[in-house]
Amino acid sequence: RTEGFELDSYVAWMDKFQAQLVVLAAQVAWSTAAEVALKTAQASGGDSAAKELDAVVASVIQTLDSLAGAVLRHQPDIRRKKLEHLITELVHQRDVTRELLQRRLASPQDFFWVQQMRFYFDPAESNPLEQLTIVMANARFFYGFEYLGLVDKLVQTPLTDRAFLTLTQALDAIQGGAPFGPAGTGKTESV
Repeated sequence: RTEGFELDSYVAWMDKFQAQLVVLAAQVAWSTAAEVALKTAQASGGDSAAKELDAVVASVIQTLDSLAGAVLRHQPDIRRKKLEHLITELVHQRDVTRELLQRRLASPQDFFWVQQMRFYFDPAESNPLEQLTIVMANARFFYGFEYLGLVDKLVQTPLTDRAFLTLTQALDAIQGGAPFGPAGTGKTESV
């Protein structure tokens, strides 16, 4: 939610965890908020879709604006990388949520929402390796929590989203994939 956001508390929380977990938390929070907004809109016959999604985009923008201001000040190297990675993710979330609004989606079954990479956390799941699920279209994978380190993240675009969609569908079908395209388009960094 937009009210009550405190940058200092957020940064203190962020400093306690690895970047991978911080970004995962942001992805779970956004996926859950957008899904709840779409379900609420669907239950009300689509009338509240814009209002519900406006609240989601406002929350993302407030967090993004606060973090963008923080990254302009001196930060320790590790915190700066976390901020940059998180800002990249939040820009993508903002853009997707705005697109949901523009398309006037009012259902979590709409393909534009279904094709997005979504992260769901189930604390009731007894196996910790199965508590976090990544869903994209009809593919569903357990996250597994393999440590990736403090990696740089390039911009996420509709092209990288389509690549992820294609590759997740291939993996779900127990197939493989090999990104192909011009140099400098983010193939290696994305996969």
